[in-house]
Amino acid sequence: GMSDCELLTTIEIKQMRKEFIFKILLFIIFLIALLLRLGLAVFNRDFNDNHLYPVRFIMLTNKLPKGDTGGESYQPKLYHYVVAKTAREFGISPNDKNGLILTGQWLNFIASVLILAIVWLFLKQLPIHDRKARFGAFALTALNPALIGINGQATNDTFVILFSTLAIYFVYLFIKKEYWITALFAVLCASLAVASKTNGWTTTISIFLALVFRAILKKGKFRGLDACAGISAGCRGFKLCRSAHSISV
Repeated sequence: GMSDCELLTTIEIKQMRKEFIFKILLFIIFLIALLLRLGLAVFNRDFNDNHLYPVRFIMLTNKLPKGDTGGESYQPKLYHYVVAKTAREFGISPNDKNGLILTGQWLNFIASVLILAIVWLFLKQLPIHDRKARFGAFALTALNPALIGINGQATNDTFVILFSTLAIYFVYLFIKKEYWITALFAVLCASLAVASKTNGWTTTISIFLALVFRAILKKGKFRGLDACAGISAGCRGFKLCRSAHSISV
């Protein structure tokens, strides 16, 4: 029979092989997810709503359109502002419909890559001991047809998903490690989610409730910080939502 040392070495080798196979499969899933999103960004020019109108308005007037101007002008303008500024930097004309769509799609592609990276970091932080469960959760997210379709369109949905995911991730880190800086990042990202799309409020309200309830239930020096962070998330989100509709560029 094998000695204890040899048996231990054999077990370690098997674990290393499993870890290597796991990383290869994870890379394949990530690569497939990226290629699907890249394919949509290159070949797809359809989108659910007219987000080009506010982008063109910003490029032509250097102002944010009012809610009743046209198209998706009633929505918060962070995405439209970023697309307009990026298109202008690359010399794309406001009348170049294809160029504006491509700009919006490529920005969303970059955002979608960040979303997948954050989701994986988040899953690694969670107390999930079953590696297969973590891998399955990531694969279901990365290869979700609805999410892939949204990431491939020139709409503001990918931005709100990105900032909401970041906000939730930073709140989790704050609750886990109690670093004040993570709470500030959570508030910032929740605010950017609201500035991207109105339904970003669901993230902001959830963070507000989570931190306030935690402040009530938890004893210790972070109790007041929790409450402040929760209130700040709500107030900052409300302020950004209003300013996204009214400020000049």
